[in-house]
Amino acid sequence: MTDNYIFLTGATLLLFSIAYHLVLPWLSPLSRVPGPILARYSRAWKSYKLLKGDFEKLNIELHKKYGRVVRIAPNEYSINDSTAIKLLYGHGTKFLKTSWYFASGGVDPKKASLFGATNPVYHANERRKFAAVYSMTTLLTQEQYVDNCTRLLMDVFSDIAEKGSQIDWAFWMQLYALDVIGEITLGKRFGNIEAGKDVGNIITALDRYFRYMSFVGDYSQWHPWLTAMQHKFLPEHQRLSLKYITDFTANQVLLRQSETEDTGKGDVLSRLIQVHKDDPKKISEHDIFQACLGNIGAGSDTTSITLGAIFYYLLTNPEAMDTLQNEIQLKNQEGGLSFPVTFAEAQQLPYLQAVLKEAMRLHPAVGLILPRQVPAEGAVIAGVAFPAGATVGVNPWVAHYNEEVFGHDADKFRPERWLSDRETVQELERNLLTFGQGSRTCIGKNISLMEISKLVPTFLSRFEIELVNSSGKWQTWNAWFVKQYDLEVRVHKKKQISS
Repeated sequence: MTDNYIFLTGATLLLFSIAYHLVLPWLSPLSRVPGPILARYSRAWKSYKLLKGDFEKLNIELHKKYGRVVRIAPNEYSINDSTAIKLLYGHGTKFLKTSWYFASGGVDPKKASLFGATNPVYHANERRKFAAVYSMTTLLTQEQYVDNCTRLLMDVFSDIAEKGSQIDWAFWMQLYALDVIGEITLGKRFGNIEAGKDVGNIITALDRYFRYMSFVGDYSQWHPWLTAMQHKFLPEHQRLSLKYITDFTANQVLLRQSETEDTGKGDVLSRLIQVHKDDPKKISEHDIFQACLGNIGAGSDTTSITLGAIFYYLLTNPEAMDTLQNEIQLKNQEGGLSFPVTFAEAQQLPYLQAVLKEAMRLHPAVGLILPRQVPAEGAVIAGVAFPAGATVGVNPWVAHYNEEVFGHDADKFRPERWLSDRETVQELERNLLTFGQGSRTCIGKNISLMEISKLVPTFLSRFEIELVNSSGKWQTWNAWFVKQYDLEVRVHKKKQISS
């Protein structure tokens, strides 16, 4: 009798627990928000979808099916509404970054990076330290570093063209972007362009890091434990870390700090060291290392993905390619372009700038929602009243494919949409999340824009590019950044080059 009683009691409690967890989501004030049924009960649905590597496409389809607000996990909601962008990400917003960002850095929240910092006061203080170093005015004095890498890349492409070799364009763009960020940050390339390969397996390390971050971010409480387990059980080369980049950066910082005289290089490291010497309280030695590490760790993917997208869309839209080629050729004939093309000269090519914006719209680097926490007073977003603590966010892909903003052809590559009147263009720009918005705008935005603006016209003034894959399709994988693979091309020297 006692055994039967214990069994019945246990079974009853188990059934009650199951029923409670099944019913609880329907008692929430947000129970009417639609979405996949499994997303109501567990984060497992979202985690499984993330592992498939195409969440940006799924996210767009979810909004087509369910509307402006979609549940993608318990108490997490994806928003597709243009008014939400300023509310969530604009200057002075009360919507703070969630614990998802914890997995992007170390396990000590007191040493969070600019990207991973969730405390707005801490973030503002940290960003203020480096703002002048990343201003466009300062970066234009470093244009020589981009030029060094661009000249080298053009020489390598000349050899590749003569051999008729087939190359993965997306891979080469990351080799280039890594060497540029090395020059700008440390005054020293990694040597990727010369070697034609991923020196030090940096790209592999970055890919592992972002796959880890994008998945574990939803289970940030696991991050300290997983980090400890990796160091305890995995050999160094298998850990989901950026050890090569960390060691390389640390060595360069120590080497530069040991120099008794100012080298006058003018790279980011030199400038930060000078600020530290002038006022050690403003920028510490740890700040110098973190800034350089952040540059190298996050400074290549956004740029290389954008460069991949620009050429992919030009290759699959020959009319746009012809229009851009004609603009570059005409400017070249007028003597308006240097080699390499300067950033200032690139700003005088309106169709080029339209192409760049349109490629960044159609293929933004980030492919997951930018999660934010609803503040204590709650908020109404897209007509839905959200209680405090709910996680909400906008996926740049969803925002950039919004037909109410970008028109019925939002899924088409049409640079001309950026050549409209100023008021229309400004409205479109308010809905771009390529580099984020507000106080959390990517601090390296200007570096990326300078590289992109210079390389595209420089390359097209000397080379033609041919897509090898006749299907016109590429492969992508979304692990925070939506990276391209197998973008196979051949490059050919132009018969006549205007000087």
